[in-house]
Amino acid sequence: MGMKIFSRAVLAAAGLIAVLAAPALAAAPQALYNKSIVMHWSEGRATKLTDGSERHIIVHTAYTIYISNQGRMFSIMGRERKNNRGKTTAQKGVSRGPDGSAIVTAGQSYAKGVTFEGKSMHAISQFDSGARRITAAFDDGFRGCSLKVSYGKEDNAPGHVMHGMTGRLVMVTKIDISGASCSVKDGNAFE
Repeated sequence: MGMKIFSRAVLAAAGLIAVLAAPALAAAPQALYNKSIVMHWSEGRATKLTDGSERHIIVHTAYTIYISNQGRMFSIMGRERKNNRGKTTAQKGVSRGPDGSAIVTAGQSYAKGVTFEGKSMHAISQFDSGARRITAAFDDGFRGCSLKVSYGKEDNAPGHVMHGMTGRLVMVTKIDISGASCSVKDGNAFE
């Protein structure tokens, strides 16, 4: 499955929505209170390191958001990477409190940057250059969902620039998303 590239205008609009989202836009629908949204996907990435070497890696991602009975959102994201030599690297998420300060936990955090609009949830992450948008589209009763993960880069940029799972700066020149799944579970998936 190929990936469509965002234009600069779309990235600017997405960033503006994430920064200026009104509280009503950011609030989770009451139908999702005391529920967990569980998402999984894989990415085939063509990467280029600062030394000029190129690699193809597969990154498997699990992302879960729990919405409490009071409507507060908590999240955890874990990633696992396997390189072309079969070596696996796992990365725990970094948790952040409401004020943005780092919290050392097992990867759970407040769901920063997550907004709701109608029957859709959006989570936008910005990188050194480029951005990722995760969209979960819910059915009418908020009992199920479908997932779309997309990446955008700046106009004329050869790729996305980000710090990889090992902390090294990399440029991702191509990303293919596969195996995207989304489900809604009753209760707190973190317990």
